[in-house]
Amino acid sequence: MSENQVSQYGEIGQFATKAVIVAVLVAATGWVLLDQLDSVIGARIDELNAQIHAATRVGGAAFWSRLETNVERAADPSNDLSPERKAKLAAAIHTLVERWGPLVVATSTDIAMQNAHDPGAEKK
Repeated sequence: MSENQVSQYGEIGQFATKAVIVAVLVAATGWVLLDQLDSVIGARIDELNAQIHAATRVGGAAFWSRLETNVERAADPSNDLSPERKAKLAAAIHTLVERWGPLVVATSTDIAMQNAHDPGAEKK
């Protein structure tokens, strides 16, 4: 091997060494950043889950207290609807029953007949 070839391999070796060092540093930095990002995202997801659980929880003292307050408010005579509004709502409900009643009856009859033939169908 000539001196030129050795020097060339030395330069290639130096380049390869530097490239490996840079690649390792980039990979390590990426790994640390992704780990930090994963921690931040995990904490945020846990926080959102706690908020959703608190908002959708049924039961507990706060739930029953709020339910009691709402029932009392709904039963309060001062919150009653006017006779005109009651009549309008009753007419609207009557119209809906006339329009959709036959469909509901036919559908419920079909479901009842299907369940009579296949008792396990309710659980599906």
